Amino acid sequence: MDDIVHSNSLIQVTYRRDKIIHLHYLTDDMTLENSKEILKFTRSHSPWKLSPILLTGGDFMSQDKESREFNGSPEVIQYCSAMAFISDSLAKKLLANFLFQLIKIKCQ
Repeated sequence: MDDIVHSNSLIQVTYRRDKIIHLHYLTDDMTLENSKEILKFTRSHSPWKLSPILLTGGDFMSQDKESREFNGSPEVIQYCSAMAFISDSLAKKLLANFLFQLIKIKCQ
C-alpha cells in the first residue's frame, strides 16, 4: 500500500505504509470546533481503527481549554496506540510536552 494523503483547510493527513497516521496541522487556531472537525475528517478516511499518531505543524499555542480537554478525551484517544510530536524549535517542544502532561494523554 502506498501512502494515502487527504487534506482540508485545517489539516493534511497522511496514512503511511507503516500504519502511522501523520497529522500535519495547517492552522494554529485550535478550537473545540476545529478539533472535532479534524477528528471527524481523520477517522472518515482512516483504513485502521487503532494506530500511532505523528503530529507536526501548527504551534499549539492557541489551543483553547475545551480543545485540549477534547483532544485528551476517550472519544479521541480510543483510536491512538501511541503519540509523537515533531517540532522545529525548542519552544514548541517544551509546549508540546507541557500540553501532553496537562491533558494526560493515555493512548490505548
